[in-house]
Amino acid sequence: MKNQKLSILQTIVIFTLAMVALFGVLQTMAYTFEYSNTVKESKEAVKRKYDKQEKIINESGLRILAGSNQETIRLSSDVRGRFEQEIREWLNDKDEIKQAALKCISVNIQEKGTDTYIGTATFDNGEQVPVEVGKKGDSGELYFRADLPALVVVMSAVLPGYEHTTIGKAFDIFFADPNWITRIAANGAKFVELTGRLKKDLLLIDLNDNPFSDLGDALRVADGITPSWSWKQGDQICIRFAISYDGDNFEIWSVQRGNDQPIRTNDSGKRAMLDKLLEAIYELK
Repeated sequence: MKNQKLSILQTIVIFTLAMVALFGVLQTMAYTFEYSNTVKESKEAVKRKYDKQEKIINESGLRILAGSNQETIRLSSDVRGRFEQEIREWLNDKDEIKQAALKCISVNIQEKGTDTYIGTATFDNGEQVPVEVGKKGDSGELYFRADLPALVVVMSAVLPGYEHTTIGKAFDIFFADPNWITRIAANGAKFVELTGRLKKDLLLIDLNDNPFSDLGDALRVADGITPSWSWKQGDQICIRFAISYDGDNFEIWSVQRGNDQPIRTNDSGKRAMLDKLLEAIYELK
């Protein structure tokens, strides 16, 4: 009888231990299942972000490199470099950039927000312009956007009253050895400057008027010096265009022959000389 009771007790202990072990196994299986679901959901979330990004990159004609999960969430430096190269080639392929003999030498972009990157493009004349690459919200198409360098803005524009040709074409024909540069003042003001030599003599005054009404010119002639209104073939001329701070507008700021005092466009007494110069420039089409 005693042995029978001992056997029953042993059976109960073994059964209890078995149940505890089974419960542990079931708990481990539940945890593993929950963990697997969490990992699966995380991988699916990463994949969705990757697919979304890959679509944007593919639309630009680029290919994304296989990489880590971190690279799938944000553009890797390598892929960003491909965007920068694409923008640089896009700018250098523009006709107005080619006509100005400019070349974009570098682009640097940083993430602004979802599917949008902004930065700057640098040209070989030292100018920098803002650039942007992103995705259109309605169509999902990739776009590039960039401001034009001030030099291109001036050279590709036309002056009021002389709309038949661009400033760049007209001035390049009129002057020998034309050279266009952009100057940026310490306060950020931009000037586009053209220097060139006259191909022929040029009078900037009507001789029917009193050409020596200006005492300074009368004294120059008395000293054997060419008056300010009589320009000679080979004279070096510098024309400066002032660019507005937003980069959308400009005006002729001054005209200067050699070391003469610059003729300001806001000097009403000299305006007739500037008009004569423009008439001469645009006669040579």
